[in-house]
Amino acid sequence: MKKRLLFAVGAALTLCFAPNLRAENTDEKFIAENPVRKISKEVLLLEKKATDGNAKAQFKLAEMYEKGKGGLAKNEAYALSWYEEAAHNGNREARNHLRKLGSVE
Repeated sequence: MKKRLLFAVGAALTLCFAPNLRAENTDEKFIAENPVRKISKEVLLLEKKATDGNAKAQFKLAEMYEKGKGGLAKNEAYALSWYEEAAHNGNREARNHLRKLGSVE
């Protein structure tokens, strides 16, 4: 009985603390691989407007992610996601850009 209890306590402690250790290592690796960037006020404002559904802001934010401007690291996945969102919200430039990228038929 004592062995089972000790095993259960040990397993519980391992499950509680092991994910945190892995997360710390992952965070350290991410920080080492990605230098800190100063995000511009324009990007912060665009992100606010884009998340509120502004298609023009979504398109502009997509361009900034695609080109790595405003303190943002280049991120094609984020750019594509914002282009798609802008197109979905009626932005013609975003639709045209998606066609050029081959993401829209």
